[in-house]
Amino acid sequence: MIHFQRLGLDKPASDYRPPRPNRMVVPWRLHPKATRSTQLTASDLTPHMPHIGNQDRIGACNSYGTKDAIATSLSAAQRPVPGYFAALPLYRAVRCLERAASTWLGDELPPLTDCGADPDDVLRVAQQFGMQTSAQECDQEGPSQTLSQYEDQHVNDEPTLGEFEHDSTFKVVGGFDIVSTGQQRLLDVSNALASGYAVGISVAASDDRYQQYDGGILADPPAGAELDHYNYLAGLDMSSGSPLFVGVNSWDIPWGIAWGSAPGGCWKSGPAIIQASDRLVVYSVQGVTL
Repeated sequence: MIHFQRLGLDKPASDYRPPRPNRMVVPWRLHPKATRSTQLTASDLTPHMPHIGNQDRIGACNSYGTKDAIATSLSAAQRPVPGYFAALPLYRAVRCLERAASTWLGDELPPLTDCGADPDDVLRVAQQFGMQTSAQECDQEGPSQTLSQYEDQHVNDEPTLGEFEHDSTFKVVGGFDIVSTGQQRLLDVSNALASGYAVGISVAASDDRYQQYDGGILADPPAGAELDHYNYLAGLDMSSGSPLFVGVNSWDIPWGIAWGSAPGGCWKSGPAIIQASDRLVVYSVQGVTL
């Protein structure tokens, strides 16, 4: 979901895809030798986060959430990150794969459209085809107005062979689902964060509580609210005595709050946002440089 209220646009269709009914699930399990806490534990991965990105007008929340969560987990594990990962090559490659898997019977494949993606497919592209940096993509070392404009202008370009050659130099392995419920679900998220793993999360983002969020505790999602956006969790704040999960958005720094080492772009919310999510992905990944 884009920040349509700030952009002065009507509410668009969701660019987040819910989990497929027949998707392959690989449950996350804490390593047997790791410390398994039976209580929620404070954690802060913001020192390891990349700069807050800005998806602007394109429906690439799934790519932003995935690639930034991967970068956070790699940095927390002190594994080399080649630079600021680019979202657009992932987003274009995913839509090409989804188009190829469609039942299209025409003479020519339809052009790409900015219609969102499935986070599972984004992770699969990062694993099979790899990732490139924004410097490789368009000579931008990180988030900038120039990068946002480039993504807006080229969102529906067909991927080139050169992109895949860049991508193939850095791939990732890993990525697992939290499938538990109730209190165990909260503990699994807490243990993942405490182990240094960012956790992808689907959220409801098209109502005023999220679109206009600028501080405090993000209110619980309304009952039955559509999950239409993808972020990642980078911390658990226990300073008030009650658990507040810290998420990272892709709408640039002016949105949200500063927390930890993050200058903005974050939200804090209670356990209900975890329980309401239909997808929690632990990015316990390793990078493979070829």
